[in-house]
Amino acid sequence: MNNNFEIKNIQIRRFYTGKLCEDMENVRHEKICNELSIVQAIEGSYDISIGSSSTFSTGEGGVFIAPSNVLQTIVHHNGKDGKMRAHWIFIDAIINDQFGLDELFSFPIVLNSSYNEKVFSALETIKNTKDCFERIRAEYELLEILVKEGNKKKKSDTLKTMIETYVCNHYFENIGASEIARNINYSPAQVYKLVKKYFALSPANYINSVRLQKAEQMLVSSDRNVTEISLAVGYDDCAYFSKLFKKSYGYSPQNYRKVALSNFQFY
Repeated sequence: MNNNFEIKNIQIRRFYTGKLCEDMENVRHEKICNELSIVQAIEGSYDISIGSSSTFSTGEGGVFIAPSNVLQTIVHHNGKDGKMRAHWIFIDAIINDQFGLDELFSFPIVLNSSYNEKVFSALETIKNTKDCFERIRAEYELLEILVKEGNKKKKSDTLKTMIETYVCNHYFENIGASEIARNINYSPAQVYKLVKKYFALSPANYINSVRLQKAEQMLVSSDRNVTEISLAVGYDDCAYFSKLFKKSYGYSPQNYRKVALSNFQFY
């Protein structure tokens, strides 16, 4: 970390936790999340790549960290009892009232194994305690680990931010590389290369990933039906939307909602 940078405060704006205990051998997910993810394999392991990175294995008990708004490709592996057990937290934290945590820092994809027990204890406390002070202490213990292990990024890339902002503001419209290009004054061919560079996806797939992120949020935070959500995120064809969602999240939208509401805790 750059020693010249002073962290005056860190505020957690939103987070939610989840858990898994299922037969997941070789199940593959590709997705982009709105929040930074801290995911631990309690029994079994993950193979994980971020963007166009190499693939890493967490090993049993290992933890991976995935930044927000970047493609993560995950393959699950069961433990000895034929099931995978895992838990995680998706967390939106802001530094000095201005910067997102992963706007300022890059993190190792797989966390040093010396932190495995601390992460396990913190996540179990966050999930299970009824004492808000204990929960808050555990949340900030995780943030402290991230900052210690993170590397300060260079100045944010303006073009990447412009692309993210445009897509996040227009994902529900009929947009593609041409519309992004007009917004940032680049050619569609240049936009294609930029999106591949920043997000390891084609423009069409990047836009789809943002739409699916928004749909996932609506599934767990609203009572809209699947057709309404499909239309709200830009898909006129509900069957096509459901197919894409299942490919990315491993469940149909209806089943994802059931699983999420039984396994996730929102704060």
